Amino acid sequence: MSDRELLELAADEMRDVLLRNGFVECDIPACNCGSWHHRYGLPERMREIEEALSEADHEMSNENGHSILRALNALIARRDAAERENERLIADLKEAVGLRVKLYRHSDFDGDTDRLTDRQVAERDEFAMRWLATIDATRAAEQKEGKK
Repeated sequence: MSDRELLELAADEMRDVLLRNGFVECDIPACNCGSWHHRYGLPERMREIEEALSEADHEMSNENGHSILRALNALIARRDAAERENERLIADLKEAVGLRVKLYRHSDFDGDTDRLTDRQVAERDEFAMRWLATIDATRAAEQKEGKK
């Protein structure tokens, strides 16, 4: 082998080392340095995203064209549907609790014909209001956590 061929072989080996370690040749017109720049772990970050999507049952597949954006959109749509269902269930629960309080307010106490005392009504209403406040606080915490 000639010296030139040996140098070209060495340059190819060095190029392979740089590529395997996350470097790319500079192709930025404004820079035009002809050097190599590190991609700052881009392939590793992309693998982390793909793994996270896979763990959330939205792995890269033929269904989403192996597109991270399509997999993320599907995951976001699933989250939004779950949030809507959660809001519906909370509304149903609030309605049921409110109805229960109304029915209880107008019912007899332990089957007696006597009505509840004002104190018993106040205690029951206070309990119902605390229950509804707990539901609201839980919902707010879930929404806050979902924004993180």
